[in-house]
Amino acid sequence: MIALPSSPSRKAISLLIGLLTVLVGLYALRETWGAPLLRAMLDRLAVSNLGQHISVGRISGNYYTYLVFEDIRSTPSPTTGTAVGVQVRRLEARFRLAALLRGGEAFLENLALLAEAPEIVMAPADQEAPGDSGLAKPLVLPAWLPALQVHKGSMVWRHGDITVDSREVDLQVTRPVIRDQPYRLALTMGELRLATPLLAWAGPVTAQAEASATAITVQSLRLGDDLVARSAHWQWPGKTGEGPAFAVDLALFEGQLQASLAGQGDLWEGSLEMAGINLAKVPGTLPPILHEGILEGAGHCRGDLTRSPTWEGTTSLSLIKGPEKLQLTASLADDALRVERLSAELGVNQLVVEQASLTIPAIRNHKVRELLQEAAGRFSLQLTDIPGLLDRIMPTPLPAPPAGGYPVHRLAATGRFQGGQALVAQLNLTTAHNALIFKDIGLRLPEKPAASLLLSTLQAKGRVQIDDLNELATLFGQQPMTGHLQGTLDVSGPLNSPVGDLAVDGRDFNLRGVTIDTVTVQAHADLNGVRIMDCRLLRGNDRLTLQGAFDYKKQEIRDLDLDIRLTDLAAYSALAPWLRDTNGALRATVQGAGPLTTPRLKLDLAGQELSVRGHALGAIHLEAMTMARDVVAYAAAVERPPMALRTTGEVTLDREKSRATLALQTFALEGRQPWLGLDHPAACTISWAEGARIAVENLLLTGPAGSLLVDGAVGMQADNALRVNIKDLRGDEWLALADERLRLEGGNLRVEMRGPWQAPVIRVEGSVAKFGGPQRDPTLAGEFEVSIGLDRIFVNRCLWGDGHGSS
Repeated sequence: MIALPSSPSRKAISLLIGLLTVLVGLYALRETWGAPLLRAMLDRLAVSNLGQHISVGRISGNYYTYLVFEDIRSTPSPTTGTAVGVQVRRLEARFRLAALLRGGEAFLENLALLAEAPEIVMAPADQEAPGDSGLAKPLVLPAWLPALQVHKGSMVWRHGDITVDSREVDLQVTRPVIRDQPYRLALTMGELRLATPLLAWAGPVTAQAEASATAITVQSLRLGDDLVARSAHWQWPGKTGEGPAFAVDLALFEGQLQASLAGQGDLWEGSLEMAGINLAKVPGTLPPILHEGILEGAGHCRGDLTRSPTWEGTTSLSLIKGPEKLQLTASLADDALRVERLSAELGVNQLVVEQASLTIPAIRNHKVRELLQEAAGRFSLQLTDIPGLLDRIMPTPLPAPPAGGYPVHRLAATGRFQGGQALVAQLNLTTAHNALIFKDIGLRLPEKPAASLLLSTLQAKGRVQIDDLNELATLFGQQPMTGHLQGTLDVSGPLNSPVGDLAVDGRDFNLRGVTIDTVTVQAHADLNGVRIMDCRLLRGNDRLTLQGAFDYKKQEIRDLDLDIRLTDLAAYSALAPWLRDTNGALRATVQGAGPLTTPRLKLDLAGQELSVRGHALGAIHLEAMTMARDVVAYAAAVERPPMALRTTGEVTLDREKSRATLALQTFALEGRQPWLGLDHPAACTISWAEGARIAVENLLLTGPAGSLLVDGAVGMQADNALRVNIKDLRGDEWLALADERLRLEGGNLRVEMRGPWQAPVIRVEGSVAKFGGPQRDPTLAGEFEVSIGLDRIFVNRCLWGDGHGSS
């Protein structure tokens, strides 16, 4: 007979069976109660660490050795709005649940993660919290990290103009067998795209590294086929309070770069060494001065992250591009940058700046005026190859040098700057036959920061003696020219009201084949204003003369008198190409006075025997006078016997609306008798705010020759429409310009043009009652209708006859 358990034993067995039943039931319902709890826990962790909400699509697994999370997505938290986006197609976690009984690190020791196609997009905030350096934050990782495998991932990081975009990312984090050994990391990127304002690169990346709780060491880093990082080590503060440190040894652009940075709390110290960096191999858009050359240098700095005045350091840099060298030696101390020496050698040309200093606050504020006020130092310049310098800095190459080479020359300058004042002790340009000598050139900025730069004080003395103008023209890449010039300059005072004297005398100039016999300029300025006493350019019977004065205090023009007389416009076409194929004489005078912004000016312009490309224009005469600001009254006439065109009116400029309005008061076409005249005042508006446009409103001309009505607009806009109607047109005198025997009566014409003037559609319809002449019998009569497009003409109707039934 089998003995049954005692009553307490039966109760224990029943309790165990009940507990197992509950556990089995809970496990069977794990996706009902476990999944929501996991989702809530993951969401809280994401919000507290990333400022993001996390949603998980499906959770599966046995919950004690592995879990699978599918379709993981993040959305910004409404309270933080952190711009981080995460999306993971599938994340598998393998672990030992019982390891939690031994603590979090024991659980991580047995945790392995496998992520399929994770996508991460990050856009950090532009500003950090005040006083937060972001470098000295303690970063303490567990002694044991989970094993991690990422397959086909991607990550995008954006900050301002900088974008880092990685695709096809595979990452393998392998746990060490022995607890105190480092983890091993293997990273492969199918494509990494780096885009910054100065640097751009794209290609595959591979890296091997080791990591511990407080450090990571990069053993190799390859960009494409190039080994870039021979070694790199990054250590951050751990539990023991060690300071952060960073060191890297890079093989970069055919050269080497070594850098280190270490800190304890807010105190940091760093160094940098570069050798053989080939700037021509740097991808991206560097400043022109850095397009090519070998860069070398070294530097050292130390200081407190939270207190910029405590930073100090030294640096030396050199950039060599064949005969071109740029060298810099500078130091940082007491919140100021001191340039011990900056030299730029462009072949035989040299610029040197020494003992220059700038305060860091002035540099940080990006205020040019403040920088100029704070800057101090001295400089020297020596150029003995001006064409070589211009050829390097100008966008287009200079013309080929003359057969005998460039003339020997020397430009030298020395000076200093301090406290908003620059003083050039001497500035000389000398050649075999020319000398430009200036001394004691000074410029002082206004003491008040808000004052206009025109209040800067200038002083300069100099003399010019040019006996061979072609020497200077050759040096600066200009076309051959000849002439003699001498002058003196002595000025001082504010830029907007200087005092002093200017005198220039020149003779026998030849510029591009245009000769000028004499050039004379004499001007004097005192405390009241400046007066041009004599300004003349003479060429045979041609001349340009100018006299006048300007009152500093009242800002007024006084006694302005400009006189231009040219006997043949074509003679100046080499200097003004728009005068090519233009012949005739021109005389113009401008007289006036009054406030600088609204002077009272009068223009009188007359041209005689004018022609363009052989087509005679006859004589023109224009009188114009300013009536008020942006308002000009005019009277104009064009005469080519027996025809004449005369008009008067006003032109009003509207600057805000970018348009000008021409108000026609009279407009007449005349021959031996009046032909057509303006029936009533009309207006024509020219605008250019949204493309050029000319609008005419009911311009009606009537007279013995018939009537002509113009209404509408032409321009670059698609909705333009212009209509021209001609009625009862007679063509006695004006047709005689082509053939005295021609006569026209009863002409009627309707023209309509629609669309932009680049591609208009034109329709012409008309009829003629009589066309012929007294010696031609029979005369013709007819009607027609034509449509004109961009590339074709349609003749819709064309009937002509002798007026008696014959056609």
